[in-house]
Amino acid sequence: MLGWKPKSFDPTVASVRYRCMIPLRELQSVNFPVELFDSQKADSYQGVIFSKCYEPSDQDLARRLRSRGASVVLDLCDNHFYNPFSLPAYVKARNNLLEMIGLADVIVCSTPTLADTVTAEAALGEPPEVVGDPVEFPDVQPCANRTGERSCHKLMWFGIHGSPNAPCGMRDILAIADVLRDVFQTAKGIVELVVCSNSREEYDRSIAPLKIASSYVDYSVEEFPGLLSGMDGVILPVNRNPFTWAKSHNRLTTALFAGIPVVADAVPSYQEFAEFCSLEDWSSGLRELLFDPVKAQQKALAGRDYIMQRWMPRNVAERWLQVLSRLPGVASPL
Repeated sequence: MLGWKPKSFDPTVASVRYRCMIPLRELQSVNFPVELFDSQKADSYQGVIFSKCYEPSDQDLARRLRSRGASVVLDLCDNHFYNPFSLPAYVKARNNLLEMIGLADVIVCSTPTLADTVTAEAALGEPPEVVGDPVEFPDVQPCANRTGERSCHKLMWFGIHGSPNAPCGMRDILAIADVLRDVFQTAKGIVELVVCSNSREEYDRSIAPLKIASSYVDYSVEEFPGLLSGMDGVILPVNRNPFTWAKSHNRLTTALFAGIPVVADAVPSYQEFAEFCSLEDWSSGLRELLFDPVKAQQKALAGRDYIMQRWMPRNVAERWLQVLSRLPGVASPL
């Protein structure tokens, strides 16, 4: 039996869901021997998957596992090597991360870009395995065609409000504020930007003062699918830096799978979906979204079909199965 140990057991944390709960559930459905980590069973596991876990206590557990021949798998989904502001907490994180990498039998990263970064920073002889993020809401059905005149167009930005070690999050909207104002002014009817995040304070400080109609909604896993379904489009501006460029496509695929058109910056993980959205062309992309909604949604729905073949929870679980089945003493159900 393997234990899967997330950094937090809080299901409201996105990485806990994408990098533990969703693949864990899928693997258990095919009787793969894995369970949510139980500290009382720590000395009986054949291996432990550490999801973003590399604190000294995690290192101690990894050493105990290795001492009895059990496997250590380290899963990473953020570039915590990037520390442009020389923050002491991230200096410490870097040292802990390097120590844990040295203890891992297998390293897994959420994107090829992150795998390249880890390879370089830790001077690895072989690159980590890459296992991407699945669609989080696989039961969501796309809304009816968004045709005809609408009295109000609603666009959404969603995500965490920011991170201390890198420019990212809600303030990324500021980079496209001018083009938003221009396009909103020429749109038929009213256009509103809905910001769905985890900090009303950041919204009040950074976004509310912009001269565009906007509103704020706290993110909720339970309520988000319904909120997303009422949108005419999603915007995903991204500050270009080593932290953001290592991010997965999970926000993009969440929107496309719901049949919602997307305009975004071209994060490396987004390039796979370029034909299904608008990348790096904010003015044209927004105008298509608002003035040619049929064409915009057709692209999104084609993206949904593509995602159904490659990025459903079962698809990502198959990749996890390939990686974990190679661990000593672990029998694959296939």
